[in-house]
Amino acid sequence: MEKGIVKAVLETSNNILLEVYGDLLKPGVSQVGQAIGTLLGYGNTILMPLALKNEKSKITIQSNLNKYRQKLEEIPEENIQSVVPEIGVPILEKLMYVSDETLVELYTELLAKASDQEQCESTHPSFVNIINSLSPKEVKILELINERSLALVFVSVLTDTGSHPIEQVSDLALENDIYDENATAHISNLVGLGLIDTTFNTQFTNTQRYVELEAKIKQVYSDVPIVSNTNDMMFHLKNGDISFSRGTAKISSFGGLFLKACTKSRKKTEFFHLFSNIQKES
Repeated sequence: MEKGIVKAVLETSNNILLEVYGDLLKPGVSQVGQAIGTLLGYGNTILMPLALKNEKSKITIQSNLNKYRQKLEEIPEENIQSVVPEIGVPILEKLMYVSDETLVELYTELLAKASDQEQCESTHPSFVNIINSLSPKEVKILELINERSLALVFVSVLTDTGSHPIEQVSDLALENDIYDENATAHISNLVGLGLIDTTFNTQFTNTQRYVELEAKIKQVYSDVPIVSNTNDMMFHLKNGDISFSRGTAKISSFGGLFLKACTKSRKKTEFFHLFSNIQKES
C-alpha cells in the first residue's frame, strides 16, 4: 500500500516531488523513504506542485522535510511507521510555508515521534493546533519554564482609599534576551493553551528572584514622569507605595505531555508517563 502511495504521488505531481527527495522515492527505498512518501500522499496534489514551482516555497519545503528526514534516520528502521493523517495532513500543510526554525523544529519533532512505533503514543492531533497557536518567543519562554519555573508577583498600589491591583509581572523581566513588552500576553497565552499553571497560593523558598524582580518593578515605576494630569495612583506608584503578592508559573501536566511529544527535552516530563509505563510492565 505504501509503495502504491509513493507511486501515485510521483505520477500525480509529474515528478516535481522527485526534485525534493531524489533517491528517497526511487524503487526499493528504505522505510524512511516510504514514510515520507506516505506523508506526501496526504498532501493536496494541486497545491504541492504549485508551491514547488515557486523557488522560495520550494526551498522552504525542501529544508523542512529534510529536517523530518534527518529525524527519521535517527529512528531504528524497524520502528518507522506511517503517520496517521490526523497528524500528518495539518503538519504537511504547515511545512509548505512555515520558515521559522523554532516552529519547524516542533512540527518535525512531532511528525517524527508520530512516525516511531515506540513513541507514537505520546503524540496527539491536538498538539498540532497548540503549535499553530504559539509564537516563536512563546516557545522559548515555555522551554525556559521547563528548565526552571518562573517567579510571579502581582502588583498592587496602596493609596488612601485602599489597595488597587495593577498588573502581574514575571521574572522574565530580568531576562534581557527574552523579555519584551508582550511578556504578559505570552504568559496568558501559555496559560490559556493549558501548557503552564500559575498560582499565588505557593511561592519559592528561595526568595532571591522575587527580591530582584520587586526591586526592578519599583525602579521602573519610580522613573515614570509626572505631568500635570497624572492621577493620584501614579503618584503612589512613583513613590513606591506598592505591595506584592508572590506566586509561580510552572509546566502543567498537559504541558509536560506536549513537550515530550514535540521537543527532544525529557526534563520534567518523565513523571507524567510514569503511570502508563508501570501499566505496560504489569
